[in-house]
Amino acid sequence: MKKAIYIFLLFNCIIIFNSFAIDCSKLKFGKFKITTDDTYILVRKGNLQYEYIGKISQKPKSVFYVKWISDCVYTLTPTEETYEENPIYKEVGALTVTINEVNKNYYVAVTTSKLVDLEITDKIEIIH
Repeated sequence: MKKAIYIFLLFNCIIIFNSFAIDCSKLKFGKFKITTDDTYILVRKGNLQYEYIGKISQKPKSVFYVKWISDCVYTLTPTEETYEENPIYKEVGALTVTINEVNKNYYVAVTTSKLVDLEITDKIEIIH
């Protein structure tokens, strides 16, 4: 009897925990906007992320390879062309982005680097 109660409680805890899980699947592709001093448009397609300043133009400011580590964590590694055009990325290296909150119109992500002391939290608008 105790075993049955234990299994029942464990099953209910799993269901409750899963109901609080963040669904990041809709963030693996699409268009997003970050507004700071400037407006940045992010376009994520497949394993690439294109970053534009202001509006989508013919040439992005930066291009990154995207590698999903888990459902809500991914890395951004600058392409060789981005390294050449923005040498600062050589000091920063690959970025790790952890999505902490997802809502209908935005998500909150923390970006970090292993090479420098960097931790940036952004509220990113979903525009796709």
